Amino acid sequence: MPSQSPVSSTEIMKRAGIARDVLTFWLRNGLLQPMEAAAGRGKHLRFEWYEANIAAVMNQLRILGMKIESMLSIVGTFREAISWAESYGIQPSDLPALDTIFTLHKKRINRLYDDAGLVKMIEQFSDEKYAEARITDRIKKIYYKMPKDEFYQHRDPFMIITEQPEASDVRQAVYQYGKLTYFWRSGEGEKYIFAWGEAAEFRSMCEGSVSSIALDIPTILWRVWNNPEDGIGGLLAWMKAGDDEEAKPEVEV
Repeated sequence: MPSQSPVSSTEIMKRAGIARDVLTFWLRNGLLQPMEAAAGRGKHLRFEWYEANIAAVMNQLRILGMKIESMLSIVGTFREAISWAESYGIQPSDLPALDTIFTLHKKRINRLYDDAGLVKMIEQFSDEKYAEARITDRIKKIYYKMPKDEFYQHRDPFMIITEQPEASDVRQAVYQYGKLTYFWRSGEGEKYIFAWGEAAEFRSMCEGSVSSIALDIPTILWRVWNNPEDGIGGLLAWMKAGDDEEAKPEVEV
């Protein structure tokens, strides 16, 4: 599994495929955020590992000709999601369980069962056999504190920007390959709206969009965490796995 240790500016440039002048410009404009300001001779900037993901996505937008103001809007969506997760102590591995409990909550709202039935279903999913989707006491505490709208606002951007795909991670390929991430603006200014998943393309065309862009972020991030020289065959196999319709994730998000 790729490391989640802090990374250097050199590693950011290598993984994201950017030059030093681009990195410097992005730092000056706030696109990338170091963990703390370096001071003194010989001190070097360090970044959270997910900054490499942000840099790679921003580089793709730069190649496509997007302005810095638009890139700041898009990266803001990811940073808000990261801050949201940190405020609740959420890790990427917590999302399947949170999605399970909020799906049960949605069914309660739709009156498929009453409050007692909701509690019973939540307890049922506390069994270890549910693995990633297991609802632990910690997940329940988060759920009771978190508004559902907040969860659905930040879940997808947090999930997407904190991925670290492995060449052998076929399940991840099946789950996300081919699902494009859409960004669009619906009026004046550079504020972009985010959407991912089955209805994202439809939303990007129907919500008053005046400018939109779509990215295959899972493939971009595969290149961040896997060596293309060694792993291009793995990338092709990873992408091909998305055609296997019988392979399904345990929890639909």
